[in-house]
Amino acid sequence: MFDKFKQLREMQKQAKEVQKVLAEEIITARRGDVEIKINGNLEVQSIKIEEINDKHELEKDIKKAMNDAIKSAQKIMAKKMMGSGMNIPGLN
Repeated sequence: MFDKFKQLREMQKQAKEVQKVLAEEIITARRGDVEIKINGNLEVQSIKIEEINDKHELEKDIKKAMNDAIKSAQKIMAKKMMGSGMNIPGLN
């Protein structure tokens, strides 16, 4: 039973280490006049908007850029977790 606790504690330690590494990853996504940068922990770092001609189009570009950035970050997260030796069901 103590082995399970030890394994759980080791996984938590690995997860924290991966989280620190991911915080340093910056993912940039661009759609139309919108550029969004997020880190690997899915925290928005910056949003740049070059022009605002059409509010509806701007809203669509923001949504698409955010989704692109999140998908890219998720792929990076999965690679980093697998590279750290963490055995997480569904990622292997």
